[in-house]
Amino acid sequence: MAFCGFADNFSMYDITPVENLFIQEFMPRAPGDYVRVYLYGLMLCYHPTGNAGPEEIARALGMENDQVLDACRYWERQGLMTPVRGRPPPYVYKKLKATMLTAPRPDAGRYRYRAIN
Repeated sequence: MAFCGFADNFSMYDITPVENLFIQEFMPRAPGDYVRVYLYGLMLCYHPTGNAGPEEIARALGMENDQVLDACRYWERQGLMTPVRGRPPPYVYKKLKATMLTAPRPDAGRYRYRAIN
């Protein structure tokens, strides 16, 4: 055990920051259970509870394990999470502002030959 640490119930009374960009741009279009998985996982990033895998998250949220994994794959397609090697793959949350600034525009492929025309 580390020399210093938080009390066991510390996370219950702390906060988890959620970017307004997520609330305005991603949350309105996402299925409700997927938002729950994203927010719960975000809380676990700030307040780790050991090795919380999809089974533990599913149990905490009253969901099926497959639903949690589907939600993670959804957020991966949205560019907000990245899988890391493993089975099932653990996910890394990405900073939304950086993702939005560096992500290709949805119409970039459609108009890639505009300069030639």
